Amino acid sequence: MDFSKLLFRCSSLGYLLSETREKSNYQKWLDAKANYSKLLDEKNNMQQFNKDGKTLSLNFKKKNDAVIAAGKLETELYAVKDEIILSESAKTHLIDLYVSITTGRNTDIENKYMRKGNEVEEDAITLYSRIKKQMFRKNEEHLKNEYIMGTPDTWIGESIHKSIFVPDMKSSWDLYTFYRTYTKELSKIYFWQSIGYQWLTGAKKGSIAYCLVNTPQPLIDAEIRRIWYKIGQPTENSEIFQDLVKETTASMTYDDIDYRKRLLEYFVDWQDEYADKIIKYVKAGRLYLAQIHEELTLKQSS
Repeated sequence: MDFSKLLFRCSSLGYLLSETREKSNYQKWLDAKANYSKLLDEKNNMQQFNKDGKTLSLNFKKKNDAVIAAGKLETELYAVKDEIILSESAKTHLIDLYVSITTGRNTDIENKYMRKGNEVEEDAITLYSRIKKQMFRKNEEHLKNEYIMGTPDTWIGESIHKSIFVPDMKSSWDLYTFYRTYTKELSKIYFWQSIGYQWLTGAKKGSIAYCLVNTPQPLIDAEIRRIWYKIGQPTENSEIFQDLVKETTASMTYDDIDYRKRLLEYFVDWQDEYADKIIKYVKAGRLYLAQIHEELTLKQSS
């Protein structure tokens, strides 16, 4: 199986580029280089010969050996300084991706949050258009380059291929999760997804636009059933059940809230260095998948 040209989804980039607790090879090389220079300076400032002027001092010999070892390590690390060290989160994601590719299974099991996001995508774009006083339309075109692929929600620009701005809609589950976005740093998953869309479209700016739109009635009904079971299954005519319906419906519909207060948007700016970084990590991910395939093929055939 050939993974050398595998395209990663923009939604996968945040996992692939997740930070490792281990120092990068580049940082290891910088540390080794600094240590080598330090030891070399110390050696050059040492007394080389003993008082007799003939015998090398023991301290100088030890320092010289340390300089040689440090120089060797610096040379070895220089050769691999640009190689990527994948985090454990990235490796776990790649394992899941490998299983999906080789077995046809899908790890993206739909939950109620994903279902709402998928079902109200058009409503979110409509809300965004209304607030921005500009007509946005849903993009249906799937984009790709040599390394990544994705389908941006919408765009501003001459075309999806010549965009100047790509907002990505995220429909919050409820009023509480909507406002919680304000107290947290932007998710790295969403950040790199936006960067991926910018790379594919040529845009230099994007955003994550959290929209608060009404929950579809089937999802409201499902939530009512869930709570109904939880509180002991009261009769439909009971006051408890009627209160349950009212409270649940109110918590999942927002027509009474000013539409201008139902958008929280966080902007993401493009930097040219991001493309090089994505390329390096995609190549590392492809190599890791090939390694997994080779090792598992040998293990499962033995």
